[in-house]
Order: sequence, then structure tokens, then C-alpha cells
Amino acid sequence: MLASLAIDNGANECSADVIDDDNYTPPRDAFHTNPQLCKDMIARLASPFPLEIRSSSICMGSGLFAGAEIDAGREIYCVPLQLAAIDADDTSFCHWCFKDQKAGFGRPSEDGAVKTCTGCKTARFCSKDCQKQAWTYFHKDECKVLRKAPKMRTQHLLAHRVFFWLRRGQNALGKVNRYLETHFNEFSKNGPRITEIMDIAMAIHDETGRTTELSLVWRTVPAMRMNCVRLRPPTKKESVGYAFDAVTATINHSCDPNAFVFFEGRKLCIRSLKKIAAGEEITICYLDPTLDVAARKALLKHEYFFDCNCNRCNSEHKEKLSLLRPSKDIEPLHRAQQEVHAVLRSATRAAKHPGIYPAFDDLPTVETKIRTIINNVFPSAPWPEHLEPLPSARLVLANLYLDQGKAIPALRNALKGKFRSTRRGGGPEWINEMTDVMTVLVIAGSLPRDAVAYEDKTFPSVDDIKAVTYGYLYEGCRQAGKVFGGEAAYTKGLCSMLTEMLRTNPGVRVGTKQFRHEFEKAQGTVMAWAGMKPEDGMVLS
Repeated sequence: MLASLAIDNGANECSADVIDDDNYTPPRDAFHTNPQLCKDMIARLASPFPLEIRSSSICMGSGLFAGAEIDAGREIYCVPLQLAAIDADDTSFCHWCFKDQKAGFGRPSEDGAVKTCTGCKTARFCSKDCQKQAWTYFHKDECKVLRKAPKMRTQHLLAHRVFFWLRRGQNALGKVNRYLETHFNEFSKNGPRITEIMDIAMAIHDETGRTTELSLVWRTVPAMRMNCVRLRPPTKKESVGYAFDAVTATINHSCDPNAFVFFEGRKLCIRSLKKIAAGEEITICYLDPTLDVAARKALLKHEYFFDCNCNRCNSEHKEKLSLLRPSKDIEPLHRAQQEVHAVLRSATRAAKHPGIYPAFDDLPTVETKIRTIINNVFPSAPWPEHLEPLPSARLVLANLYLDQGKAIPALRNALKGKFRSTRRGGGPEWINEMTDVMTVLVIAGSLPRDAVAYEDKTFPSVDDIKAVTYGYLYEGCRQAGKVFGGEAAYTKGLCSMLTEMLRTNPGVRVGTKQFRHEFEKAQGTVMAWAGMKPEDGMVLS
């Protein structure tokens, strides 16, 4: 995200000839070359740990370092969300208070729902008060922009906001703008991508009354594209928007990070995933860490213009080569992974638009398509159950089956997707996937005693399903407290759910040796029904 290079703040306005020149190399600096600026940036953070911005140990630019040891599961710092926006296609988050109004497992229901702005039909607010505050703070300027381009990239909308604020005497980027990586040269070598940036820059220049220095606009549009972080709520694996924070922009990427970013309300938080030693560089994953190595590498190259050669990427690549022996041709495997993802996208679209994609309406047929794709990829063995995208595909299928009211195939897919993946404990993705499994278990446990499922003598009893549900929810609460923190609304929502379930079933005493024994026995029955081994399941803390 952040590298050592940025366009100088005093550059002249860019002419069309300069923009089209592949050899255009603007002067650049790194954050750590300005120690006083770095100190000022760190000083505004509310952090219990000493932090330092200095030359990165990962790339040629700057990085954020821990000045003291940070244990796993600690809040490194939080900052207010000042320059942030929700994606236009998200329909549940308020664009001012950033609260999710869509009730779900582990989340408290919110009163009412988000309503679209009557002007732009794009921005959404959960109350008149939120709409009023947003109108004063930013939406008065943005409403007309969104009317023209309702599907505008979120980072580009934030670039517009920067210049609307600048016109009103507020400088959202201040002194940090010249130190932000733009990758302008890389963009300029891709016709459609540089054209998109030029169009946005010219639109901003026109909409701000041409009072802004054009060279500053050229810098800011790609800077927002490169230095914003994804807004990821605790409730979802996917991001729902983007935000810019100067200190967070100094954190570099790792596919096996020691920290992660999430938000609740108007607050952006960075928490540790593992112990970070004093003097160690803090890292986050710029994209979904559950993606396969090939998908991660392709996205990082396309979005951030670098090749990732971290230990995780190298080990996963070596595993693929060992599975393909004696052949060294890895392309058929990558094609199979891409084809599975394409099938899942089509099945998801079919679920949203019944009857429009008839070839993907029937989920057993979708499963057959996936099996056909992955069969015979490896010369001497079937596709490994832990190898992506199979675990993720099963979790997607579980949710699709659940949407159709088919709890049994949903449960089998959820269990195999969760417990045959390599993501075995901790982390936000583990908790989100565990929540999906618990959702299916709750619904499966609510089936009537005369349901067709019970004609299968191997199908777990209601008591077995309930015991496993309690165990998973108990462990989910513990892990959520470690990952997101005990004060996070998501953690409190999960714990409230467990408390309510135990209140209605006073005989269940989670955390005791007796319950552990009951849980292990019940989980063994559930795993056997799903075609798995008892040791494939979860071990309670």
C-alpha cells in the first residue's frame, strides 16, 4: 500500500504529453525521511504501545514497527473514521454511523432499515439524524456526483471528498499527501486504467470549479486508489467499503500477517493476530487471506503492482508442485481453480435471480459441475479436501442450500468446508466461518422430529446437534473476545446469544469436564454422519 515513492507536492501541472509518457518518473520521498512528521502522526494515536514509522524490512518504502512486545489479541490502536465510505452496492450499512442494519447471527437487530437518499438514490442512512449529519459533513457535495455516477469506485468517491473539503478550507490529507505511493507510472502503462483515473481527475477538477491545482488532483486520485484500506466489519469476511488513515497507510502487506484491520461504527481498529516482538514490523493482509496463493498473487499484482514472495506463498506453491509430480505444469490446476470460482459466482447469481440462470438453479448439479472440474487434475490422487477453492466452495454451497431451506446438505457442506480447511483456529476468518456453521446447526437442530432427515439412522439426534452448537458457540465467544476484543459489539452479541440459549436450557453447563465429554461424543456422531473423522472436529479450549 505505502511505498517509498510519491509525487512531489510542488510539481507543475501535468500536461497530456507528460501523462501519456511511459517514462514519466516524478520525484518521490518516503515517510521515514521526515522523522518529525512521523512522530506527529504517531502522537495522535490512542495506543497503549510505542510505535514507530521507519524504513521497512519488507519493501523499499516505510513501515510501521512495534516499539515494545505486543501479545496476540491486543488492540494496537484505533482511529476515528473521518475519510471513509461504504460501497454503493452494499444495502445494509448506514453511510454515516456505519452500523449494519441487517440483523443476523451474533448481531443485535437494529431498529428500522437504511433508506436511500432521495437525491442520488445511492447513499443510505438509518435515520434522519444520520442523514442530516452526513449532509453537513460530506453528502451535500457528493449527492450530485453520485447522481452522475452511482456506481463510482469508493476510493474515487473519497478522492472527490478530499477536494470538496479542500475547497471549504479543510485539507484531509495535509502534509502526508506527497509521501503517498501513487504508482502513476504503472497506471500509465495500462490504457483503460489510466483513462479511468484521468476521467475521474478531470471530473473533480470541473466539479470543484477548477480552483484546485490539477497536478494535486492527478496525485490524489491514484493515491486514494492505492492507500485506502478495506472496511471489514467483524460480521463479514468481505469488505463493505474503504477508508483512508495516514498511519494505517504505512502498514505493509503479508499473506500471513501479524495484525488485521476491522471497523465498528465510526472507528477503525488495528489488532494483533499473533505475538509481535519489539522492533518487529506490523503487517496486515491487503485482501482476503483465505484466497489461494495464485489468486492472491494475481490480485496483488493487479491492484498493488507487486509480486508477493512471502513464506506462505512459497510454501503453498511448493505443495502444489509436490501434488502434481512428476508433472511440473501448474496451469491446469490454476484453470480448475478459476473454473470452480466461476461456477460459484454463477450459482450465487442464480440464487439472487431465480429462473434467470437455470443451469445453476439446482445445487446438486452445481456440486457435480465442481467435482467434474477438479477430477483428474492430480495424476495419482484426488483433489485434496484442504486445497482451495474446495473448502470455500463448500461454505458457499452451505449458505446457498440454506437459502433454499435445505438444512441437511447445508450442514454437510458447512462441516466439510470448515473443518477440512487449513484455517484451524483463531483469526477473524475462522470466527466468520464458525458463525456460518453455527447458523446451519441451529436450523438443523430445529427440524421437527418427523423430518425426512431422521429417516437416516446415522443422522445426529437433536441432543447431539444442540451439544455441538453449544460447544461451537462457546468457543466462538472465546475466540471473538481474543480477536475482536471483549468490548466489540460483535463479541457481546455472540455472548448474549450463548447466555440466552443457556438460560432456556439450564441443565447445560458449558466449560465443565462433563460438558466437554458430552460435546466430544456428540461431535464424533455429527462428524461420522458428515463422512469425517472425530479428530477432524474442534477441540474446546
